[in-house]
Amino acid sequence: MLKDSSTTQPFWAKPYFIAIIYIVLALVISIRELISFPHIDNFIAFRNGFAHLIEGKNLYGHYYQEYNTLFNYGPTFAALMSIFWVLPFGLSAVVWNVIMVLVMFYSIRQMPIGEKAKTFILLFSLHELFTAVLNFQTNPAIAGIIILTFVFLEKEMPFWAAAVLTLGILTKLYPAIAGAFFLLYRKQFWRFTGSFAFWTIVWVALPLFFVSPSHLVWLYQEWYSNLLGHSQRVSMTVMGVLTMLSGYPVSNGVVILPAILLFLSMYLKYRYFDEIRFKLLFLASMLLFVVIFNPGSESPTYIIAFVGVAIWLAQIPTWGRIHWVWAILVLILGSLSTTDIVPTYYRRLYVYDYQLKALPYILTWCWVMYDVWTYRGDLVAEKVG
Repeated sequence: MLKDSSTTQPFWAKPYFIAIIYIVLALVISIRELISFPHIDNFIAFRNGFAHLIEGKNLYGHYYQEYNTLFNYGPTFAALMSIFWVLPFGLSAVVWNVIMVLVMFYSIRQMPIGEKAKTFILLFSLHELFTAVLNFQTNPAIAGIIILTFVFLEKEMPFWAAAVLTLGILTKLYPAIAGAFFLLYRKQFWRFTGSFAFWTIVWVALPLFFVSPSHLVWLYQEWYSNLLGHSQRVSMTVMGVLTMLSGYPVSNGVVILPAILLFLSMYLKYRYFDEIRFKLLFLASMLLFVVIFNPGSESPTYIIAFVGVAIWLAQIPTWGRIHWVWAILVLILGSLSTTDIVPTYYRRLYVYDYQLKALPYILTWCWVMYDVWTYRGDLVAEKVG
């Protein structure tokens, strides 16, 4: 379905036009939110993270006089927010969202797939991107970092793969899952390992421009404690769905440990590590896994998983009726269900209380894993789409 049959594209499928859509989306949403709700909690927490860093405060304390959320990111991220701290608040918020969408756009445009596949992924993900941008979240860039790790390894550029991966890990930890790619690129192992060590030192030490070594060590200890607190949550995940269905709390460990083993079972298909379609299945599984089994996941996080669904759909050589139905189902239940299209009462009862949004992603991950286990080699051209 997504194989390129000609070199011509309609104007709405041109890369520059989609880039304009992404930028305009970020601009319009940012400006609208700044006018309607000028106290943007998430971005205030991000931006003030730098202020707390240079003031020698605990990044992970409660600052309810400033914002009603918590700063859950690494000290490196707080240091990088210095770029936004020097700008006026409104301008910095707009620039933030534009950067987030462009990182995601760029990563997808760099994927080793055809133009139709890239266009499909970018446009299919547009509505879920809207949710992430509306909340001024890092998640579009997190999705981009995971994809760029794959892209740079595929292009035999392990130095830059390690750069984006370590930056992602020291920002939100989610991209750590992209480290699983290194076994698919065994020939780059030593260059990647050396580059990973180099960039880890660079990014870990970055806050030293603003704080003392002892204070930085303490901040990393506090970040670790903060992450442990997140691991005890049960949110919009597999664990949340099982808790809802059973009526009893389901331990995260009981679910996550078997899930990790299932994820690692993809390595048993080592004979297909050099095939692009298998790598895309691996990437899709990764983007879904890091959200549906993550206790810290919430609705805006699902842009990461949604891109995983889009990549999985894009690599299917020929769509059947079931794939069309499934794409529509994911779009409705997995994205539109959290909007005002669904009345507030039903949205709170079914989408949130019953974790309905997570369900299509969980089922898609199961389908992706089935495709991995039954994979028998690439039946189409080397470049998908």
